[in-house]
Amino acid sequence: KNAGSYKLYVNVTAEGASNFAFYDNYYITVQPIEVDTLNLDLVKTYDGTNRKKNIDFDERINDGTVNDDVSVTAVYPNSQVGENYNVTLYLVGTSARNYTFSGGTPLGEITKANATIALSQNSYTYGDIMQNSAFSYLVTSGENSVSNTEYSVVATIRTREGLDPTFSDGGNLIVGSYTLSLNISSTNYIITPTSLDFAVTPYTLTFIFATDGVYRTSYGSAESLSSTFVRDY
Repeated sequence: KNAGSYKLYVNVTAEGASNFAFYDNYYITVQPIEVDTLNLDLVKTYDGTNRKKNIDFDERINDGTVNDDVSVTAVYPNSQVGENYNVTLYLVGTSARNYTFSGGTPLGEITKANATIALSQNSYTYGDIMQNSAFSYLVTSGENSVSNTEYSVVATIRTREGLDPTFSDGGNLIVGSYTLSLNISSTNYIITPTSLDFAVTPYTLTFIFATDGVYRTSYGSAESLSSTFVRDY
């Protein structure tokens, strides 16, 4: 029977029963089962803008398990990582009326989610990377991409041996094998580097000379800036 107050209807079957009358109406109350809020798992992992956590619990009557359709929904004041949040609890499900909360004031916590960071490109051509060049990253948490508004990265280029890199007179990173050392900050994620190695390969120039071996072009022209030089006579 669901929690609530019920009127008892009593029939007397005995010799002379017609000579008896009940003095008053009688009622029975079915009390709801208490759910102790202090025993609920109110630690939630950050998952974007979601402020809710659904919590299942063992429904028991006199130490016997029942399979009622009831669960708890915890609503946090915001979705950001933090602790000692005042959490609002709701009982949901078709059997929710048979349960009630007891215990102290529920405090919740939202912990950082795990994520990984990797270079989106692992091979560059000489001239692509200069001293102040920005790198592009792939940051994922589970199967989901993490917005670049969720973290900041300061990258330092190192050789594979951990040494400072060499740049050309023009400020370009010379050909070689490198890795990145990252200083990562994020409010809501623990971001672990995975693939940060990259290579710089030589820039390919193709020359097609005229018969006299002289190629003429204007300084700064589109033709002079091309990696392929062609001259027809």
